[in-house]
Amino acid sequence: MSRARKTINFFTDNDVSDAVGAFLSDSGHHVTRLRDVMVNTSADEVIAAACRKSGQMLITHNVKHFKRIAKDYQVSHGEVDSLCRIELDCKQFIAKDRMAEALSLIEWEWERLGNEKKGFRISIGDNLIRIHR
Repeated sequence: MSRARKTINFFTDNDVSDAVGAFLSDSGHHVTRLRDVMVNTSADEVIAAACRKSGQMLITHNVKHFKRIAKDYQVSHGEVDSLCRIELDCKQFIAKDRMAEALSLIEWEWERLGNEKKGFRISIGDNLIRIHR
């Protein structure tokens, strides 16, 4: 008997194509696009804080900025950042296909997390998928 999987609440940054969001919605997940709830020029720190507070998993191509934000958070708060994010470190035109290849792993990791407030990131490159806990 299979268990029902949890719906993931994703938040897509401005640099993530609508095709990625549409794929995730079609897969039964909830997707919030930055442009629908915030000003397009919102600072990355504000986006990260909003995702932490709402429990949404951030998806972004802006890998370097969010790595720095997570590191700064750990230093200033003395704890591991609770932000869950997917770093699309791949070409934008293949991002939807790479998300499709990684979705079962993403769902498994989200399920494993349960109600814990631990953050993690999943890096999706052109040729690799890596989980960082």
